[in-house]
Amino acid sequence: MTANPKTLEADLARIPHKLWSIFLPQLRQFGAHTVPMPFGVAAHLNGTAASGWFWACAIDDDCLVTTMHLVTRRPFVLHEAPDVDYYVLGMLSSVDTGLVNTMRRERRDAGSNTFDGAFLPSLERNALAFSMRRGPREFEMPADSLHDSCNICMLPSFLERVGFLLGDAAPRLTPAFEQGTNLNKSNRLLKIMHAIDPTGSTRAGAALHYRALVLDALAEMASHLRESEQRYPQAQLRADEHIADSVSAALLASLADPPSLNELAERLYLGRTRLCQRFREETGMSIGEHLSRLRLAEAKRRLERSDETVADIARALGYAHASSFSTMFLRHEGMGPAAWRAAHRR
Repeated sequence: MTANPKTLEADLARIPHKLWSIFLPQLRQFGAHTVPMPFGVAAHLNGTAASGWFWACAIDDDCLVTTMHLVTRRPFVLHEAPDVDYYVLGMLSSVDTGLVNTMRRERRDAGSNTFDGAFLPSLERNALAFSMRRGPREFEMPADSLHDSCNICMLPSFLERVGFLLGDAAPRLTPAFEQGTNLNKSNRLLKIMHAIDPTGSTRAGAALHYRALVLDALAEMASHLRESEQRYPQAQLRADEHIADSVSAALLASLADPPSLNELAERLYLGRTRLCQRFREETGMSIGEHLSRLRLAEAKRRLERSDETVADIARALGYAHASSFSTMFLRHEGMGPAAWRAAHRR
């Protein structure tokens, strides 16, 4: 089933035309059919690849709020084609519904006709700030997955215009969007984003209600960034700075139990995807590959200069089994650690 383009576009008259490209290609791909709504625009999604619902409302002619609940039926590639540059403050979450169905089946097989919600895998909410550039892009969507999102999409002009309401906090926002920033530590921001849903469209003054939530979310984001800077001033990173040294320092400080990608992203005030992209741009390798090289260099130093056993060195570098360490060493050096020590020991 596909959407009728003429009908769909006619029903989107409540949304400023220059914001359509942010979501219109997705609605067409999902076979969207609009439904009446007191405020904003709502649509049922019933395409061959996924089903669910979508809602959007305009805060200004350069700011848009969207929410979407989507269940995928098969793997597919989602196409986007915005013709504007914009910033996104979003709360995104997903879960593998195949896992949920498996758990339901296992409960039935165990003789229970009920399914306790406590056993459901939770929708992990991720609060992120990032920038989106104009032009086409594609995203791979797996089958049997549930996706929820709430996004505040802003053109740069919107941030400039509301900046005076945020006071000295405003200058922190644009760099955070440009870099890509993980905001999961801000519980209040998550609560504000969670409150942005279509149910508020029935209240009197709905436009003011959603505008207040958007401004509250931006103010909380700025407050969170300010508090983080005060708590970890040495971790703040400018968009033009190299991150490879910062990542290396964090990894070297704990080779046995290195920080995860999420932890590194939080320390450097970057989104996980942006962190990986910038690291690869600077070094030509992934962070995982770099960690392996750091561990190899430290292993060679210990083999050459200490009397530690191969097993002790493996444990010190975070390998649960000496055999895994030896396999890694052989792959990189063409010989095992014991043979390398015999050949290089001073």
